[in-house]
Amino acid sequence: NDDVELLIREVAKADIVICATDNNRSRFNINRCVVSTRTPCIYGRAITRAEGGDVFIYRPGGACYCCLLGNNWFNAAMEEITNEQSARNDGRIAAYTSAEDADAMVQVGLSADIEPMCNMMVKLALTELSRGAQSGITSLEKEYVYPYYMWANRRERNYANWGSFDNEDQMPTIMRWYGVDVPRDEHCAQCGEKVTLDHGESFINAFGQQAAQVNVNTTIDLDNL
Repeated sequence: NDDVELLIREVAKADIVICATDNNRSRFNINRCVVSTRTPCIYGRAITRAEGGDVFIYRPGGACYCCLLGNNWFNAAMEEITNEQSARNDGRIAAYTSAEDADAMVQVGLSADIEPMCNMMVKLALTELSRGAQSGITSLEKEYVYPYYMWANRRERNYANWGSFDNEDQMPTIMRWYGVDVPRDEHCAQCGEKVTLDHGESFINAFGQQAAQVNVNTTIDLDNL
């Protein structure tokens, strides 16, 4: 987050990027880098003590991470808490809780619950890196066709309305991956050709829809404004 220009240079050297950070600021910075360099990138996260998680892959020309944020399938507020300070900031650990008590809040089987997301990220990365070559995982190119994948470990909170293994209504169940097609947003602030600004209905009526669009390929000389 401190040196995005350095990050862009390093990303440009990579065949693929794995984004396993735990905050959206760093994901935004990485998204900016991979879109500008057209480098494939895989984002993964666990949600709320790893009750579930999701994995997103950016393929150049397809939806980017910012496109995903505007999709109803994705909730950016659901985050795994990876350290005591972020848990306090999030309100999961009360201000009056001592460091010793906070350290004692152990999630049984946490590493096992995170493993599915890690495994999916690795499989996606290997599939992308070997795409077009004859290998033992060539068949996966026809399987991993979606950019976004969801997984649930337990039917709690965000997944409380999911079905049990024996449900007859064909509802989503835990311990299974679900792929989602996320289209590229042509008005995406990061990868779109034009960005539509919401000025309100009166502005659009007075000046037209085109007045609310910014061509992201236009260079603006700030010194002469």
